Amino acid sequence: MSPRFAIDVDGTLADIHTPFLNELNKRYGTHFKLEDITEWGWGKIREEIPNIVEVFRRLSDEIWEKFLWRIKPIEKDVNETIRELRKKGKVYIVTSRNTIEAVKTWLFYYEIEYDGFFYTKPSSLKKLIHVDYLIDDNPELARELKDFTLFLYDRPWNRKIKENEQVIRINSLKEVYRYLK
Repeated sequence: MSPRFAIDVDGTLADIHTPFLNELNKRYGTHFKLEDITEWGWGKIREEIPNIVEVFRRLSDEIWEKFLWRIKPIEKDVNETIRELRKKGKVYIVTSRNTIEAVKTWLFYYEIEYDGFFYTKPSSLKKLIHVDYLIDDNPELARELKDFTLFLYDRPWNRKIKENEQVIRINSLKEVYRYLK
């Protein structure tokens, strides 16, 4: 049986954080950059903006809905990489983002082909999708893994997570190929 892959959108395929930080800095008069997000709970940004989780949800939804063109793929040739991955098995897109139609439009625009689409709310429900591999940037998913391998897409907010038999850190989607049999 061919392997099944679930790939997250925000922070793994799509760089929502750059346009979000640009907008945050403009509206709040701050100067945050990607490296300032040192943990899933927003690190030092939370000290200055205590409601940053709500601000992120609101502003990032606005960006997805009104300024979709500002969101670039994290990797420039992501469509080719996913196309190659689909030759190995099934690829499912998974997101907990509420702006599902905008996400699908973005995937279409960047010619990212996939075999299925899952919406999971909260994000922790991604663990329940029946796949062999989950590719995601969320460090919380590294806990209590059971039936799949997590390819943890390296981002500043997940660098404290240690690799083990089921958690493999990757810096690009192409690195997944090394681990396929």
